[in-house]
Amino acid sequence: MKDDNSITWLLIALAAVGFTLWHQSVTQELQTKLTNCQTQFESFKDGVIYGR
Repeated sequence: MKDDNSITWLLIALAAVGFTLWHQSVTQELQTKLTNCQTQFESFKDGVIYGR
């Protein structure tokens, strides 16, 4: 019985680590896309305002 309980907690811990790594990867990707979007918007805004 204790072995089953230990395995269960081990699987839960591995799932939590996997989820955390996945979430970090997705967050990092979204941050990169947001930075690119902000850069493109600034370029667009400068083009409209200053004719660049």
